[in-house]
Amino acid sequence: MVGAIGTEIYTKYEMTLPADSWYKPIGDIIAKQARGELQEPANEPADVTAHKIVRDTLGGRHGKIWHGGEAGAASVGSWLLPTGILEWFLHRQRGLYQLRQYYKTR
Repeated sequence: MVGAIGTEIYTKYEMTLPADSWYKPIGDIIAKQARGELQEPANEPADVTAHKIVRDTLGGRHGKIWHGGEAGAASVGSWLLPTGILEWFLHRQRGLYQLRQYYKTR
């Protein structure tokens, strides 16, 4: 289970929505996600995460292995919280709740 990872993929992707997209009301949030800005403060360097995963795997660890930014919190949350609450907590600023609210008022 991988959390936030600092990677160059965000510098290589340009996001544009069609003019008539149903997602236009949250286009700014989608663009921030596409640029990696929503996870930036929590990013763990990709080489650090990869090293931890390889170390744990070769060391015989099995089952779910949690690494990357905020993976520890997600691990604890997955154990303590019902799935719906955990999903809300992890994704509440990613646009879908805002999009639902936008269309409820239209």
